Amino acid sequence: MFLRDAALGMDLDGQLRAVRWLQHLVLRFEADDNKDEGTFSSLYAVVTYGDVAMSSNTASVPARLEVEYVSDVGEHWQALQWSAVTFTLLSIVYAGYITTMWKRRHKREFVDGDTLLVTAGSALHAFSVLMAWACIGYSIHLVLVFTGRRQHSSFLPVKRQRDYLDEYFLPIVTWFLLADAIWLVYRQSSSDVFFIDWERSKLSPSVTAGDAKPPGRTENDPGQGSVPMISVWRRIQAAREWLAIQTYRRVPPAVRLLLVLLCLYGFDVGEYAENSSGYAPDYRSKDHHLLRFGLVVLIYVFLSLAIFAYGQTIYLRYVGDKLTHFVDRLSVLNVSLVVMDSDYRGWYIHGQSPHGFADVSMDKLLDNLRKDAELPRHTAADRQALTNARLHSTRAQADLNMHWMAYLQRSYPDLDYVVANRSFVDRLVDRTPVVLNRGIFYRDFSNGFQTTLFMGSERYGRINISNKTLLDDRFL
Repeated sequence: MFLRDAALGMDLDGQLRAVRWLQHLVLRFEADDNKDEGTFSSLYAVVTYGDVAMSSNTASVPARLEVEYVSDVGEHWQALQWSAVTFTLLSIVYAGYITTMWKRRHKREFVDGDTLLVTAGSALHAFSVLMAWACIGYSIHLVLVFTGRRQHSSFLPVKRQRDYLDEYFLPIVTWFLLADAIWLVYRQSSSDVFFIDWERSKLSPSVTAGDAKPPGRTENDPGQGSVPMISVWRRIQAAREWLAIQTYRRVPPAVRLLLVLLCLYGFDVGEYAENSSGYAPDYRSKDHHLLRFGLVVLIYVFLSLAIFAYGQTIYLRYVGDKLTHFVDRLSVLNVSLVVMDSDYRGWYIHGQSPHGFADVSMDKLLDNLRKDAELPRHTAADRQALTNARLHSTRAQADLNMHWMAYLQRSYPDLDYVVANRSFVDRLVDRTPVVLNRGIFYRDFSNGFQTTLFMGSERYGRINISNKTLLDDRFL
């Protein structure tokens, strides 16, 4: 009786001028609240009519039938809201701890604008990451629960129901993650980088041994030394190597996205994002936006775990690690690296060659490499990357590179350092100790200096290295 309504199409004379037909019929099933699978509390129809004039004999009058299964999704949104409140409290606690460590690393006694900025950035980072994983977990839960279902006690939210995930959580998380990325680029672009050249001076052939004076000075300075012949190209090469690993990814993001598309369309798993997947093999229903998001995230997370397992078991073992190769190249170049991400904390990579010189012939270089390969395993495996916390007074020197060399060689009687291992708790929470009388170098067994790498913004890394190392950016 709903298919056609002819009564409303008649004029005052009783002539049929138009016909109203059923244009859209929605059958809406509401799930029972008692959680019994396959039971519904009510069924009602939403009817939409269309009008067509009697004179339009050739008019096309399509009809559409739609079935909706509706359940109360308020519990889901309430759980997400409670998660947001809990994550906010955790973010505040995390920001307080990070701010305390930051003040200790920068010797800030009072709360200023930089301190408030660090607190806000840390809280923003923690909240965005936690809420992102909450949204990802909820969307993956929907995919696992609603894919291929036969009987139901709850259903996906329909358009007329309020979707807090799309309206609030995902946009907020997206903007917060974008702000966190900007904050990360700012922190890494402001780090200090020092390349320490350990090469010993070679005098010009025109200068005899008797005329030689202490290296590092010019002939015009009374009582000073002659011009040393030390090539700058080794430091340039070290800077280029450091810049190369700034944006290095074992698997580029574009390849990961291509793998996601391959899984979606190549293996035809996109059908699991349908509203009614699993009912009929030949039937293709509309995709639900939450299922589509959850399916893409699930595939991406699975591929990331597979790539991580491949890298740890095969790639790093049989191909090599860029970070380890970089440390080895510094030893060949006879150049050490100091990276300071704050006033009181940084990383030192000891690259001083045990052979004394790096500017040698090819035969001598190969002979040195052969000697290194023949060293006992325990000697060759000593860690060259060290995390250090040092005295602030060492930053007041004019020639920082020469000062670093003297500091590392213990040439200052009032400035000293010790080499130690970090405790498990310190490594877990990244705690910075209180430095009193001498600096501390911690052995770094996990290449922690990679936290100063950009992993994305090469331009800012090149500008920062050029400014901090006094090397022309055209060489980088």
